[in-house]
Amino acid sequence: MSATHVLHLRHSAGPPRETAAWFLAGGEPAAWLAELCRWPGLLETLRCYVVPRSSEGGGAGGLLVIPPAGGAKPAGVRALALGVIEGTFFLPVDAELFPPVTAAEAGALTRAAVTFFHPGIGLVEFAAADARGVWALLARPELTAADWNAARVGETLSTRLAGVALRSLPGPEEIFGDAQKEIGAEPLGKLPPRPQEPSAGAGAKIGRSLGGWSAGAVAKLFSLLPAKKGGRRTWADDVLDWAQAKLAGVSQEFEELRQRELLRLMHLLESDPERGLRHALPLGGDPARGRSTPGAELGSRVVDFNLRQLGGGQAADPWDVPWELRQKLTKRYRELALHEQQLGRFKRAAYIHAQLLGDLSAAAAVLKEGRHFAEAAVLYRDHLHQLTAAAECFVAAGLFAEAIAIHEKAESWLELGDLHRRLGDEAAASTAYRRVVAARAEAWDFPGAAELLADRLQAPDEALAMLARGWPGTPQAGTCLTAEFALLGRLGRHEAAAERLARLRTEATPVRRVLILGGVLDILRGTYPEQAVRTTATDLARVKISRCLVEGELGEVRAAVQLLARLAPEDRLLARDTSRFLASCTARQGPPPLPPLKPAAGRIRAPWLRRTGGLPRGLQWLAVKRSGANFFAVVRKRGQLIFLRANWTGGMQQIVDRGHARPTDLTMLVADESHSQPDFFLTLPASPDAPVVQNIPKTDLFTQPLLVGIPPWLPEQTLALSISGAQWWVLRAAGSDLILEERSAEGRLGGSFGVVSLLADAGVEGGTFSMLALRGHVWLAYGMNLLLFKGAKIERYWRLESPILGLEASVPFLPCAVVARCEWGAAVFWHDALADRVEMIASALECPRAVFLGNGTLILLGRARDGGGCDGWAIDIDRHGLHGEAKFHKAGGSPIALVGTDRSDEFAVFDGTDKVQIWTVAPER
Repeated sequence: MSATHVLHLRHSAGPPRETAAWFLAGGEPAAWLAELCRWPGLLETLRCYVVPRSSEGGGAGGLLVIPPAGGAKPAGVRALALGVIEGTFFLPVDAELFPPVTAAEAGALTRAAVTFFHPGIGLVEFAAADARGVWALLARPELTAADWNAARVGETLSTRLAGVALRSLPGPEEIFGDAQKEIGAEPLGKLPPRPQEPSAGAGAKIGRSLGGWSAGAVAKLFSLLPAKKGGRRTWADDVLDWAQAKLAGVSQEFEELRQRELLRLMHLLESDPERGLRHALPLGGDPARGRSTPGAELGSRVVDFNLRQLGGGQAADPWDVPWELRQKLTKRYRELALHEQQLGRFKRAAYIHAQLLGDLSAAAAVLKEGRHFAEAAVLYRDHLHQLTAAAECFVAAGLFAEAIAIHEKAESWLELGDLHRRLGDEAAASTAYRRVVAARAEAWDFPGAAELLADRLQAPDEALAMLARGWPGTPQAGTCLTAEFALLGRLGRHEAAAERLARLRTEATPVRRVLILGGVLDILRGTYPEQAVRTTATDLARVKISRCLVEGELGEVRAAVQLLARLAPEDRLLARDTSRFLASCTARQGPPPLPPLKPAAGRIRAPWLRRTGGLPRGLQWLAVKRSGANFFAVVRKRGQLIFLRANWTGGMQQIVDRGHARPTDLTMLVADESHSQPDFFLTLPASPDAPVVQNIPKTDLFTQPLLVGIPPWLPEQTLALSISGAQWWVLRAAGSDLILEERSAEGRLGGSFGVVSLLADAGVEGGTFSMLALRGHVWLAYGMNLLLFKGAKIERYWRLESPILGLEASVPFLPCAVVARCEWGAAVFWHDALADRVEMIASALECPRAVFLGNGTLILLGRARDGGGCDGWAIDIDRHGLHGEAKFHKAGGSPIALVGTDRSDEFAVFDGTDKVQIWTVAPER
């Protein structure tokens, strides 16, 4: 009679299998498609099987995706990799069946076309007809015929709100569900003793307890004796020495026993992670109050998550874990947390982050990703004090009262109005929206205020009156006028639009607004829904532009002529006449300056000061970044922070911080400068009960709105931050460790790993941090050291001659390079031609600023050694080496920022005064 055995999955100690399929966790087809769309060239060849949530069904729990045999494999797949045994039996690549089975037995298990063994769901079998193509995830279900003759009228549900049921917040024992029941349920198995390992038997335990108690009592008693006179030793000294030696021996034996348990734990985490996690030793958390009875066995530790214990204050038995072992345990914990997250077991992953690592920020992010919004909200609000993120999670969890309280405290009136409207309280929603309208009107954001009035408050007449205030005396004059006509057209008020054009015809439009008015009328000519209004707008544009042709400067005349030609594209004679007129105007004012010649090979000319521009007075400039044709800055005026957006022709827009940031704690201004219109985030420690993101509205000069502030999910102990495309890289402190995280713009945790152990292995010493994300790599400067990370591994390491002050990247669309600015000089690293040897350049420059120009020239500008002004270098350099250099001198103070302008051969110097200097790098003639 043969015995029956239940098969389990366990971690395999051998090398992982070759990847043959993938499992996409979750029940959302949109998430599956979003991942599959990242696999170019494979979609039409994939076979997909919808995996149920459990062996009993209950909805979709994921998608099994099988590529064709021998086909290409996609890179960077964010899914659980699966291997195959004996035909079509799939299981994780790092798992094996236990008890072990032979090849014949494995073949006998494969009764269906496809068999999949999931660690959490169990064994799932699929028939050949269950296979689906990717397109089937988008197909509508087939219509089925049904007999409706037997249909009966159902009960009518009342649409009125009859009552409100209070949904309670999750209790301390509910945050991570059954994770604490699954972990710590079995005693730790006995491993063979090491040579000379102290005994762990009952007799040895009693002996150590009695010896430690008696020695401690003797030491305490004899320490109370009066001090000796004359300095001679007595019998009391001998007894006290014996007691102290006895205590030291007991303590040493105790630590050796604990080290044995830690080594056992590390072995289990590597060989059997599931079992090892059940006895994992917490390494993080808040400090305890008092000492509990010490123990030498991990098996006796009760692992039970309790939210009340996250704040510390209980008695504990701290273990002295060696630094090297602590780093290994931390790394392994994070690997297992990421593994649980990929399997869709988010509460277990959060348990590891919170209880074992003491990393509540990562725990909250994982809970939010797993749609455990109530638990994440509690962590965000009560422990991380990130109230904006907590309010977002409360709303997603349906706990509206808690979210309303946070929004009211933070004065987030727009979000509060949306929430009240969702709950059906129109009066409260209207009050909140009115607050936002008043704030936007006070900030001269008339289009934003009018949008709220028209869309959310259904008050079109007030919106039209608000837009009328913007013309012609505000920076948003053209934007307001365009929005006003668009609203009139949407409402069908064509007579009112004609009357508005008549008023514009009779008004004395300032010359500086004629081109703006002409652009608005040109848009109106092509988009307004009523023909008569379009005709009137075209005629009015011709009348207004004629004034600019007579009174405008050459640049304005050129723009007016081009606009006039666009008004009648079918009139070829008009295009010819405008070209002749423009040529005559150009002849009267002289030819334009010739463009600079291309630099001769290996030669470069010293930069020269082209012009000096004025800046608003009374400002303290703190940080400046450039992007496209604009630059962005943070300044301080009378203790208040102001965000600026400006272009290089003098146009400027500003928004005052709402007083929630601490200006003395300014650290950096971060953005992805590869985009012409990025979202900038100023990393400032802010009050936790305040909104952290503000909107800079669009104007006639700046056609896109801009977000400034701090992402609500950003951890408080952030040390460095860098953005590259859709990836956010965050370096933050977590107790004694440093964590490097990859997140999305919404804060989703994509991965994390500890940096302290990697820095120690590389022999890196202390210092300040700078970070730059570029092309999937992370450059991290720490003191005099520069490290290049790829994932959780250090790919390259350099040690420079002086501490690194910052990292700068080359201009997009040019060869990728990174400049490390040091206390003395700089070093350039080419991404596609990295060398082991570091060549320092401009070593005589103290604390230089650096910028790559659009023509490839590197500019360095630092303090002069004699203390008078600044010395600079213009360097012609590429991956093959340095081809030429030229020195120049700038009078005045040290630069606080060095940025490129909208021209490829210019750079701007900000030195904290009310002037900005524009320098040109001209070629040698």
